[in-house]
Amino acid sequence: MAGSSRASVNGEGLSRDLGAVQEWCRHVHSEAPTFDICAVAKICRKSSVLLVPHIPNDQTPIFEGPILETARRAIEALGYMTEIAGPATAGAMVYPWPLTAHERMTAIRLLGDKVE
Repeated sequence: MAGSSRASVNGEGLSRDLGAVQEWCRHVHSEAPTFDICAVAKICRKSSVLLVPHIPNDQTPIFEGPILETARRAIEALGYMTEIAGPATAGAMVYPWPLTAHERMTAIRLLGDKVE
């Protein structure tokens, strides 16, 4: 998990970080039906990376607000922005990297230390 503030964005790094965020959200919201998180990534002023989380339209509408708030906090803990602060480039969709069981446990532990 390597939150980036550089203009040269590593797509695999973003995807891995988003995979960690997804696992953290699934851990925190274990009562929700299984859901996926995707995000729009943009490069903003001062070379900051913006990640705006989304849940696909057909998944968990009742839980969407709390899950996305948890995702935003986790994304910010990794060093990304979640709100636009000035002009930004066109966005690209980012999908979570499928993490191994060990990577999922590590993500939950690390984000638990950073977010809570």
